[in-house]
Amino acid sequence: MATVCRNNVKSVLVVEDEALILFDISSALEDAGYDIAGEAVSLADGWRIADQGEPGVAVLDINVGSETVWPLARHLAAKGAALVFVSANLHHDELKTEFACWPRLEKPVRCGQLVTAIEAATAGAVR
Repeated sequence: MATVCRNNVKSVLVVEDEALILFDISSALEDAGYDIAGEAVSLADGWRIADQGEPGVAVLDINVGSETVWPLARHLAAKGAALVFVSANLHHDELKTEFACWPRLEKPVRCGQLVTAIEAATAGAVR
């Protein structure tokens, strides 16, 4: 049974280079009542999706292939998207400085944790 999304989040962009994890995150968010604006397994895909629309929130893996997500995260934040970082490595300096106000979750994540993080990010509770 889908729940009602809070904070008027209309769409979520998910950037994750591991296809199974991408599928799990997207499915969990859809089950929680969120619309998926796009799924990206590479930063190039993430940029394309971000430029085609305006997701309300982006769920971002930090290490995507051999690249880091920081330039895309800056772009999305400048467009007004809320950010949630999901990674096996949360020891990046950027999380302590530039992106300190956004929620971050260590993999593996549970759906409830992800929904709570999205709600906090979109409510401005962490900005």
